[in-house]
Amino acid sequence: PIDPIDPIDPIDPVDPVAPRGDCVEFEDVPFGATYTVGDHFTAWNTSGTYGFQVSAIDFQYASGTMTSSGHAHIGHDGYAGHMGHEVQVNNINLSFKPLGPAPSSISILFGEYGGNINVSVNGMQSNVANFMDLHGTVLGGATLEVAYGGLGNDKGQLLIHGVSIAQFTLGGQELWIDHICQEEVPVNPECELDLYTAHVDGPTHGGSPNPLATGWTYPSAENAQHLFISRIHSMGMDHQMITFDKPNGWSPV
Repeated sequence: PIDPIDPIDPIDPVDPVAPRGDCVEFEDVPFGATYTVGDHFTAWNTSGTYGFQVSAIDFQYASGTMTSSGHAHIGHDGYAGHMGHEVQVNNINLSFKPLGPAPSSISILFGEYGGNINVSVNGMQSNVANFMDLHGTVLGGATLEVAYGGLGNDKGQLLIHGVSIAQFTLGGQELWIDHICQEEVPVNPECELDLYTAHVDGPTHGGSPNPLATGWTYPSAENAQHLFISRIHSMGMDHQMITFDKPNGWSPV
């Protein structure tokens, strides 16, 4: 079990020591700004070396019907799981195009609290109920992985990697997004990997399965599998079969 005295970092829960490029966090976009279909704005990292042209476009409901009546709003409530500015997306899509060389791997924090999700990469689109439905999907030549969350009414992280990402779109009905990072792939990565988020909380007062200490956390095979595979891909590696030892709380991938 993970000692609750040494908590997981909620700001960067996937791998605090992994190499990472700079992140776009919408801090340069005016707080309180609202955008509707047809509007455009730019969002840069703090150094001005990595950014996106962002366009507000029509959203597709789960039924397939399109709407142009939605809006995107810049707030700072932490619904996407990060600090500072974030974008609330309500019945609208935001299309992101890099202002510079196209990255080959990006990560995005999200908070998904209702409705369906629109995602596209390099022009190929998908319309799903929850982010987890995208896990393992290939769009526009890129692989999508959900590192954690994505089951609906939760926070999570989406990874897009594998090819140059010339364009991607995210949209939802009660969706918040933030902390869009250009992931760096090490040339000769080490093999050590720490699964910081591969856990579930034990019962409040302990109990079955026994013994579970109150307030401690325990391995989650599903979370471990998703996280393990996504981190392998982000390091530029691949796999055919990974098996975890069942007696230690894991199950085959």
